[in-house]
Amino acid sequence: MEEAATPRSTRKEFEPWVLETCRSCTENAGLIILAQHAQYKSADNVPYHSWCELQLLVGAYAVLLQVQSVPALAPMFRNLGEIDSLLDAAEMVLRSVPFTSLSTWRTLDALTNVRYNLTLQTPH
Repeated sequence: MEEAATPRSTRKEFEPWVLETCRSCTENAGLIILAQHAQYKSADNVPYHSWCELQLLVGAYAVLLQVQSVPALAPMFRNLGEIDSLLDAAEMVLRSVPFTSLSTWRTLDALTNVRYNLTLQTPH
């Protein structure tokens, strides 16, 4: 994805399926976050997320974080909406994990650290 955002003279040409696969992966990451956030918002009491769902959420967060770090890719993913909003929604779900999971908290800390440090250092 990052190479696709570089000027043509400096990047290698990819088969069409490569970019389409990257686009599908990124769009699916957005859908995973939206689905988990919807489950979080609709819970009457403490929301329940399985270990597998949390792993998908972490992976989706990481994918969108990578896309967000390359501003030239933004036009390709306009239909996802604001990536910042999706990342905020994922963080909200991860913070709602009802059990005290040190690994979940550390993962969230690491991801948010990367997110906010990237935001501060990425030229726009």
